[in-house]
Amino acid sequence: MVAETMGIWMWIVPEKYKDARGREITVVLLDSEGIDAASGVGRDDNQIFTLTVLLASVLIYNSSSVPTRRDLEGLDFISKLSGRIHARSDRGATLHQNETEFFHRTFPFFIWLLRDVTQAVPEDCKDIKDYFLKKIRIQTDSGSESQKSQKVAEGILGFFPGFEAFSLPPPTADEEIMRTICENKDQLQAKFLRQLEDFKYLIKSILVPKHSYTEGELVTGEGLAALVTQYVDAINTPGFVPNVQGAWDLFVETKCFETKKVCEQKYDELMTLQLSEVLPCDNDEIRAYHNSALEETEELLLREMIGISTNTVEKQLRQLKTSFSRRLNVWQTKNSKLTKQLCENLLLKLKAKHLDPVIEQLQGRDGSKLSFDDILRVYRHIKDDYDVKAKGAKDAIADAFADFHPKIAAETKQYISVLRQLKDFDERAAKDLAAKAYMERERRRLEEERIRLEQENQEQEKEMIMLITRSEEERAGMQEEMRNEMELEQGQLQNMREAGLGEAELKRDAFIQEKHVLEERLLQMQKKNEEHMKMMKRLSEMIAKHQREKIELRERIKERPQGEIEESLKELRRRQSEEENELLKKMDSLQHDNLLRGKEDFCAETKDDECAKKLEEVPEMMASRAQMVGDLRKRMEENEEEQESLVKMVLRGIANVSPAVGKLMALYPPAQPYAEAVGNGIADFADALSKVDCLIM
Repeated sequence: MVAETMGIWMWIVPEKYKDARGREITVVLLDSEGIDAASGVGRDDNQIFTLTVLLASVLIYNSSSVPTRRDLEGLDFISKLSGRIHARSDRGATLHQNETEFFHRTFPFFIWLLRDVTQAVPEDCKDIKDYFLKKIRIQTDSGSESQKSQKVAEGILGFFPGFEAFSLPPPTADEEIMRTICENKDQLQAKFLRQLEDFKYLIKSILVPKHSYTEGELVTGEGLAALVTQYVDAINTPGFVPNVQGAWDLFVETKCFETKKVCEQKYDELMTLQLSEVLPCDNDEIRAYHNSALEETEELLLREMIGISTNTVEKQLRQLKTSFSRRLNVWQTKNSKLTKQLCENLLLKLKAKHLDPVIEQLQGRDGSKLSFDDILRVYRHIKDDYDVKAKGAKDAIADAFADFHPKIAAETKQYISVLRQLKDFDERAAKDLAAKAYMERERRRLEEERIRLEQENQEQEKEMIMLITRSEEERAGMQEEMRNEMELEQGQLQNMREAGLGEAELKRDAFIQEKHVLEERLLQMQKKNEEHMKMMKRLSEMIAKHQREKIELRERIKERPQGEIEESLKELRRRQSEEENELLKKMDSLQHDNLLRGKEDFCAETKDDECAKKLEEVPEMMASRAQMVGDLRKRMEENEEEQESLVKMVLRGIANVSPAVGKLMALYPPAQPYAEAVGNGIADFADALSKVDCLIM
């Protein structure tokens, strides 16, 4: 007969299935013509079979009647799969383990379906699978010269994670019904229909998502499409052999790169849509849009990275957030620039409205009628109007106002002699105004930095929450997968035992034991990683709580004596530092003592470089997190110290040149604890203020 399905035909089954964990999976049916089809070519058959093995999670080998030795010998290409498929990228890294021992990590469950079986199995066989295994034992024990069938059997039981045999009787003896079987299902033999339902049940019981080479990662539809392309290219290229691990690693690398690119484009689209018409604006507004875009793009990344390990996802999230931080900085820089331009133009208009007429009067005959209080009143008009009309980033608004003083100073310097003749001239009051502008600029700058750092802390907390949830789900999946694999492995050991493949059984058993130890170690490592993430989350919450405590304490004790205030703040910081350091020590201990030492002991036992890589990955992620949060804490402490130092410096300077300390208290409440001590202080800032040329603003 002429084959009707040359090559591989693909059909996506409309019905949705769920695995043991309730996850919805899509079944893709791959159909190819059997081996030795009349119009087939041996090399093509082998290539198609190789591709099917690489892609499938369940492989149904279809033949007619009961298997004979010739049937087994005809499958001799199975025993040669080790030359047609490479499981690992670095095949020389683990010399004490055979390459084929890694095949069953990704190879499909092998089902031998026997069609049109009319003979009953021998009385000493309970079913067709038992018959298959006992037939191998008889051939092995007989010392047959031809060992092809034995090698094929060893390949089936050694390469594939599970094996089952199933037989179906003929559907009907009527050839006409066979030609139109889809339209005549009600006329098929009842025995065939019953056993067909049993076969469907068998398939559903072993149906699982396709596993990749990497532990805990599943092949999605997109991943399958990428693997098909890579495998076909490798199979069709002379001298090349498909590499399971290499193909998957390339897909993951490409997927990560493309997903980050899509997320960055999405972030840019969202930010441009929201901000293109509103700049300049308050940076709080930019941050709100950033948070919204960040949340949406992170969800996009998590959706696109389904099936990929949590550790890989965390790395991509970290890189994505770094990219978004740079993009946010670009928006804020643009906002600051536009704010300053707008404010500079506004100040020029306010100067023309309020100050220029006074300067003109000062130069005329009515100049003597002016008082210095009139000059200060003009300043207050400009400041009040500016506060109402200035729009944009608060720090840039303050910066523009502070920068405006030197410009006015240069313009009014020529009138210094006239100003000094005013009866109520007060040079210190003028310098007080300049100092306040400087103070406001620095306060706004540091406040902006504080808000940015607090936002960074909040983002870290949200990231940990997402990763903890994903990691717990992943670990549960790994445990379920390991239980299923162990059942299959034990089943294969029993199959080998019944087939009399003693040497193969011993090798597989040794590999299973080592694999089991590795998997248990990986599960422990995953759990430790989750503990570290939870500690990171608690630390972020702790940092936010400590910030609130400082603000609340300052407000609560602001009326108390200066010494008591400083002592209370010092005690609070000491207690908070102890609390944070205690948690950091636990994180450090988890990273080094439990993981690094365990890795060294375990890898010395297994002599497996791949194990070493996996066990090194999590401690490296822990170290990266610890460094990240340590850097954040340091920057937050420096910001707080700089704010307090600024307050002390400016207050001391103003106390030297003006008694109007109370005005500054209203401007910056956190300065209250230092007001009493500053009243009589002399600081370097006083020297700087003495050089201020601006006598009007």
